[in-house]
Amino acid sequence: MAPARLALLSVALIVIGCAIAAIGTATWLDAVGIMVAGVGGVGIVSSAFYAVGQAEDRDRERRPGG
Repeated sequence: MAPARLALLSVALIVIGCAIAAIGTATWLDAVGIMVAGVGGVGIVSSAFYAVGQAEDRDRERRPGG
């Protein structure tokens, strides 16, 4: 999966989680919303690290032995 696609899906999870937490009146719905948004936040950070790692790999392929 490309980092941009992962970031997009993560943003969607954040939005969905915030909507669940905002709409929910029960405590367990708030917890579920926070959990879904948290997973999205982890996905955003992961996609950034993944993009950096891919860029470093491409750079190493261009300059072998460097």
